[in-house]
Parts: sequence; structure tokens; C-alpha cells
Amino acid sequence: MRNKGVVVFLGVVITFLCLYYLSFTFVSSRVDQDAIDYATDQSGSLNLSKKQNYLDSIWNQPVYNLFGAEYTFKEVKENELSLGLDLQGGMHVVLEISPVDIIKGLSGNSQDPAFLAALQQAREMQKTSTNDYVSLFYKAFKDANPDKSLASLFTSAANKDRVKLTDTDDVVLAFLNTEVDGAIDRSFTILKTRIDQFGTSQPNIQRFAG
Repeated sequence: MRNKGVVVFLGVVITFLCLYYLSFTFVSSRVDQDAIDYATDQSGSLNLSKKQNYLDSIWNQPVYNLFGAEYTFKEVKENELSLGLDLQGGMHVVLEISPVDIIKGLSGNSQDPAFLAALQQAREMQKTSTNDYVSLFYKAFKDANPDKSLASLFTSAANKDRVKLTDTDDVVLAFLNTEVDGAIDRSFTILKTRIDQFGTSQPNIQRFAG
């Protein structure tokens, strides 16, 4: 009889804990549905940015009252049951950062024919090469313009403290690599932060060099 009492007690405790965490899951689902309803127009189209803005706006706001204790949406998300991708519907997403656009931006969107031709040639070379895009761009540019310096393309008001007209190609290459790598790192950090905040449980986020 004593063992039976222990089993019953443990059963009650486990049931209570399950109901406790399930309650957070239900509240989280309700808030997510509220966000979907808010961001869906009359034609039935869902505006994902509007939905995310709604969730952002209540992230630190109380959304659940349990026995007098108030929980913010952030705390609700932290306490909800982890369903995982296998239960929520699997998803695989590849985000590609374009070094072409980064380099164009660093040049001030230069329309120099030699510059644009080198960008296009590097794109073609990238299809069959394992080298990074910046190196391929430099090779394509110098092959066609051996006497022209990179600094002439990237000296601008925006880059005045980072690139000088007298800088060697090695200095400019280091600048380009730093900027491209920095853009990739920032995108990775933003993506990871966003998924950790509002994404799935146990996400697998990896960075691959292209």
C-alpha cells in the first residue's frame, strides 16, 4: 500500500507538471494565432513582417496570468513545450549572401565597364572554382586591366577613412575581404538571434563558405 501511495503521488506531480508546461504551450499558440489574425488581410494574405512586428511589440508584455503570477510572452516562449521541427513541420532554408552586391556597394555602385565586366567574369569563374569570390574578382579584373589599380574603384566619400587612392591592391583586397566577411558574420548573427528568439526549438544553424 505504501508503494501504491508513492506511485499515486508521483503520478499527480507528473500530471501537474505536464499541465503546467502545456498551459504555456497553449498560451504561446494563442498569441501566435492572434498575430496571424492581426497580420492577415481581408483577402486571406498573411503579411509576415506585420506578424513579426506584432510579436516584437508584446515580447516583454504580460500575456499570461497563472495563479496571480504574470508571465511575459518571452517567458511563455521559454516555458512552452519544445515540439521540434519533426512535430511542427520540417524546414530547410539556405540564405545566400551576395558578395557581388557588397562589392558593388563598396564601389558606390560604379558603372565602370571594366569593373562590371570583372564582376560578371568572377561570377562565371565561381561556378567551377573553389576560391572565394573576392579573389576571383581580383583575378578577372587584373587579367583584363593589368595596369589599373583597385583603389581607383573603391576610393569614395563613404570609404575615405578606409581606402586611399595611393593604397596598393593588397590593401584594398584586405578591405574587401573584411567587409564581405563582416557582412556574412552580421547576417549570421542576426539570423541566429531571430531564430533563437522566435524560431523553432533546437535549430541547426551553420555557416558555409561560398
